[in-house]
Amino acid sequence: MARRSAVSLAAASLLGLAACGDQPSLIAPVAANHLLLSKPPGVYLLGFDGAPAISADVLAASGGRIVDSIPSMNVLTVDGVTNVQALWAANPKIIEAGFEVSESPIVEPLPPSDGVQAVDGQASTPWFANNVQWDMKTIHAEDGWARTNGGTGINVCIVDTGVDDQHQEMSGQVVARANFVASPASENRVDDPNGHGTHVASTVAAKGVVISGVAPRATVLSARVLNTAGSGSETAIVNGINWCVQNGAHVINMSLGGTRYRPFSSYTNSFALYGTAINNARAAGTIVIVAAGNSNLKMPNPIQSQVPSEVPGVINVGATGPISKSTDPFPPAWNPLDPAQVWRSVDYKAYFSNYGPGVQVWAPGGSGGAPLSEPYRIVNGVGQGRGAYDQIWGVCSSNSSQSGIGNVGGVPSGSGTCLGNPSRYIAYAGTSQASPHVAGLAALLYEQLGGVRSAANVTRIEGCIRNTTDNIGSPDIYGRGRINVTKALDALNGGSC
Repeated sequence: MARRSAVSLAAASLLGLAACGDQPSLIAPVAANHLLLSKPPGVYLLGFDGAPAISADVLAASGGRIVDSIPSMNVLTVDGVTNVQALWAANPKIIEAGFEVSESPIVEPLPPSDGVQAVDGQASTPWFANNVQWDMKTIHAEDGWARTNGGTGINVCIVDTGVDDQHQEMSGQVVARANFVASPASENRVDDPNGHGTHVASTVAAKGVVISGVAPRATVLSARVLNTAGSGSETAIVNGINWCVQNGAHVINMSLGGTRYRPFSSYTNSFALYGTAINNARAAGTIVIVAAGNSNLKMPNPIQSQVPSEVPGVINVGATGPISKSTDPFPPAWNPLDPAQVWRSVDYKAYFSNYGPGVQVWAPGGSGGAPLSEPYRIVNGVGQGRGAYDQIWGVCSSNSSQSGIGNVGGVPSGSGTCLGNPSRYIAYAGTSQASPHVAGLAALLYEQLGGVRSAANVTRIEGCIRNTTDNIGSPDIYGRGRINVTKALDALNGGSC
C-alpha cells in the first residue's frame, strides 16, 4: 500500500475559509500553531500575507532548503527542516507540516490474485455492448450518450499520475498536460508512467473504440501531481488544482487522498490549504469531485479525516460493485458473459470503500457485496468478490510497465507489457474508479448548461448530482445513494435542480 506520512501539530479547531482576491493568502490558525510536534527533519509549507520570502540566514538556522512553491497562494515549501521554530523568523502567517498522499490503492491485505488483468483492445464489438462495462449500464450512461453531445466542449481536469494521450481511446481527447512533481529530474514528465491517471481519465472520456467513458466527447486536461510510485505532495496537488482552474476546467477529478487526525492542527492546516484552492475553483465555475477513500471507515469519523475528500466544497464519492460468484473456490475462472457467474441486477458497497453519511454519493468502483467488516463474503462456502469482471475496465497507459493476461468477450490477448502498446486495457477497483463516473456525469450536465463556467452553475450541477440518486440502502451507509444519469438529466432539463 502506498505510504502516507502523518505529522502532528497542536491546534484543534476547523477554520472558516474564504477566497481572498487574485492573490489569496492562507488563513492563519491560532497562535498555538507555533508549537510544532513533528519529528524533524521534515517538509513544511509556509504561507505568507504577501510576497513570500525566506532569508538565507533563516533557512540556514532551520536546516532547510526551498524545494517548491504555490505562487498563486504565496506559499513556499521547505524540505530538510531540523529547527521548525527558526522558520517563524521569516514572519509567515502559517506553517503547515508537508504531507505525502497516495492515489487510493485497494486496501491491503488482498487475497491471492492471478495478476494484473490486461488485454489487447482490438475487439470489434465495444465492451459496453457485451456487458463488460457493467458500470456504465448500472448508472444508465447510455441515456446520457443518447440525449447529450457526450460532454462536447467541457474540460475535465484529471489531477493524478498523468494521462497517456497516445492510447487509442485517448488520442485527440487530451488537450493540455502539465507536471507539478518537483523532483527528482526523472519525474519531470507529463505522461503517465504509473497508469492510475490514465485509467481514471478513460472512465470519464474514453472515446468508444472498445470502451466508452461517461462523457466520451469531453476534453481532458491532465495535471500530473503524483509520481511514478503514486505519491505526491500537497504543494503539487494544490498547484495542480490552480492550474486546472486557470486553464478552463469545468470539472476536476481527484482520485487521491490522505489521512489527517482531528486532535492536531495538521488537520486544520490541510483544510485551510486545500479549502482555499477549492473555494477559488468553485468561484471560478469548476466542480471538484474526489474519491472518498479505501479504508472501510465510516465517515465522518471522530478521530480522523480524509483529505481532500472531506474538505468543504467537494463532492466525495464511495464505490459500489456487483457480486461475482463461482461454483469453484476462490479465485474462480471468471467469464464476463456467463450470467451464472455475475449478478448484475444489483450492486452493493465495495468492501474497501469508506461509507456513511459523510460520503455524499456513490458510483461503480468494483468488488461489491462484502459486509462492512469483512473483505470477502462467503456464500455456501464459496468466496465472493475480487475478479476482473466485477472491477472497472479502463485504459492501460502505454507509458507504464504494467502487464497481465486476459480473455474478454472471446478475444484472447496472451500476456505482455502495456509499455509502448497503445491498445491495451486493464481492470482496477477502488473509490478512485468511482469518482470519475461522477466527474463524467458533471461534464454531461455542464454541457446542457452551455458550458458557461460560473459559481451558479456549479451549485446547480452539484444539486442535480446529489439529489437525483438511486436509493441503494440505508443513508447511514450509502449517504444520498448511487448516481443515475437519466434522473440527473431529467431534473436539470426539467428545472427541478
